[in-house]
Amino acid sequence: MPTTETRFPFPYDTKDASYTILLDWWTALEADKGERAELKRAENPLRVAFSPAYHDLLYCLQEAGYRLGTGSREWLALLAGLAAHVKQHTANQHSLAVQMGSPKPGSDRATVSELRFRRLLATDDLGDLYTQLRRAISLLDGTANLIDLARVLCRWRPIAEQNPYDPRRSWAYDYYAAAPQP
Repeated sequence: MPTTETRFPFPYDTKDASYTILLDWWTALEADKGERAELKRAENPLRVAFSPAYHDLLYCLQEAGYRLGTGSREWLALLAGLAAHVKQHTANQHSLAVQMGSPKPGSDRATVSELRFRRLLATDDLGDLYTQLRRAISLLDGTANLIDLARVLCRWRPIAEQNPYDPRRSWAYDYYAAAPQP
């Protein structure tokens, strides 16, 4: 039953019910190969928003009492499209940036190159962010921390907006702490 309280999904508290809703939706998506394939084919967040699977996630969040305005729905489309590319959710405490900076077994280089990572951090455009994160998830062989991805994406704002909680800062610290030093 929906509540009258206005809540926003994916807060800093990762024990919030919105993360459970996301993971349950993602698990169901894994079982529905057709919906997953449709989301994977979407070349941008707008195309993701045309998918019934995206609207299933939106509906589940709304039914749980979460309110998403137009801007939040765009970010949710970005998340839903990227989640379709995730084959394995890493439930550990490592951020996606740590995963990108960590070398693959037998390698002495970051999984996602520093240049690619810096371009990703400099991105303000949603379509470009979608493309770059899709490529990064591919380089991670489809293994990603969905909870961290959701938490970061819902706070990603244009660099010019002077956001004191800009997730890019923490991602930069995480990436360079995990990346092999030259």
